[in-house]
Amino acid sequence: MLRRILISLFALSLITGVAACSDTWQGAKQDTGDNLRSTGNKISK
Repeated sequence: MLRRILISLFALSLITGVAACSDTWQGAKQDTGDNLRSTGNKISK
């Protein structure tokens, strides 16, 4: 019984961690793209 609970908690933690990393990666890519566009716009002025 205890083993099943521990495995369930581990799986839940793993899924949550993977989802959080995915969101962070998407946000980092979007921020980088925004920064590059902003820099490009300032250089072209």
